[in-house]
Amino acid sequence: RYFIFDYIILDNHTMEPNYSHDQILISSRIFKPERFDTVVIKEKDKKLVARIIGIPGDHIKFEYDTLYISDKKIDENYLINYLEYYNNDTIQQVYSKIGLKLPSEQRAFTQDENKQPVFEVTLDKDEYYVLGDNRPFAMDSRSFGKLKQSDLYSEILFKLPW
Repeated sequence: RYFIFDYIILDNHTMEPNYSHDQILISSRIFKPERFDTVVIKEKDKKLVARIIGIPGDHIKFEYDTLYISDKKIDENYLINYLEYYNNDTIQQVYSKIGLKLPSEQRAFTQDENKQPVFEVTLDKDEYYVLGDNRPFAMDSRSFGKLKQSDLYSEILFKLPW
């Protein structure tokens, strides 16, 4: 059997504040992946939720929380609150409410797998780069690498009220 629609119960904080722990997300298996889509990905035997940051052919650079794609600065409006909290040093107050503690080695909201706040990624013609919205706690391309389109399982259409 093949289903067009699917659901996932988010079992982590990787997409806070846009999607919450234990929230039910409805997705479609039929989609064309585009930049900033929120998608379900298959990583080993687990399904994870992340946002597409890079699409085939992109050159991505993060420099202390500023995203550049092919040398053009890109605003990540879906992160505006968390970035503001991070920059004002109040993010731990937000995290405490959901039981998280910011790692002491956190020098920027977005860091690579080696905790560096400046990093670059170049994607081949069939590769995608995904990041969770809650970057200090997200399981995403920084930990498991670039993805192929076949790794993108479905696109999140909406969340059920929570």
